[in-house]
Amino acid sequence: MRHIIAADVGGTNIRVGVVDEHFALHDFQMVSTADMCASGSFINSFTSFLESYARDKNADGFSIGFPSTIDKGRRILLSTPNIPGLNQIPIADILEHHLKKPVCIEKDVNNLLISDMERLSIDSNSISLGFYIGTGLGNALFLGGRPYYGTHGAAGELGHIPMRGKTELCTCGNRGCSENYASGKGLHRIHHEHFPQTSLDDLFIKHGTDNTIIEFIDDLALIIASEINILDPEFVIIGGGIAQMNGFPYKSLQNGIYKYTRKPYPACGVIVYNSPGDQSSGVAGAGITGFKSLY
Repeated sequence: MRHIIAADVGGTNIRVGVVDEHFALHDFQMVSTADMCASGSFINSFTSFLESYARDKNADGFSIGFPSTIDKGRRILLSTPNIPGLNQIPIADILEHHLKKPVCIEKDVNNLLISDMERLSIDSNSISLGFYIGTGLGNALFLGGRPYYGTHGAAGELGHIPMRGKTELCTCGNRGCSENYASGKGLHRIHHEHFPQTSLDDLFIKHGTDNTIIEFIDDLALIIASEINILDPEFVIIGGGIAQMNGFPYKSLQNGIYKYTRKPYPACGVIVYNSPGDQSSGVAGAGITGFKSLY
């Protein structure tokens, strides 16, 4: 049976596993990204990690998701705000040179959406949008049977749309980017400024009716609805660590999305799902991406 070593590189953790041709995941592992950066060269440490993990597995290739803007040819990491040293890096060429196997790279949220579509049995030819609310605001677009990359590979950067009246400097270099306010970054600020006595894990449970939380969800709904209005999708999937927190007001977010979406369509036609994903979803999605790319 053919199989691929798949990895999901995140700002906090790196996840890896073996995905077979039936898209089943085996030997899932997770390591700290900070530990990988501790030597001073993430690329060297990551390459050595993959070499060690792949030993005796006889994989047909590698497929890796990065939290990056990637060139349209899917070979170069153009920008990776949350991991140092991964800007303008021909990572696919570097890894292929050391690993002696084909390497497929993809944006991490595209792999998450592909995994969710597989789990939800969503037709790959549908117009589907993924919104993954984590430290930032991840966005994936699936159009015409494949992820949509745009002219330069930079499509779907919804978290970097500026919000009027907002001025905070973003890691991308612009000011007022939406993910600084409508994502984990914004929620951490709300927690620190308004509810420091409450555990972050209990924030939605204890303060879900507070105006600051209501405004946070409303900002998020407005951003998501804007893209729905532009692309008129069949399916929307909402996931990420923030959306999986205890007491997250998912129904309020859905109501807000409906409020800001044009009527009657696309508001009355789009189907909104809560992501069925877990810690392994990015790895599973990378495996699916790898099989579609390498075979």
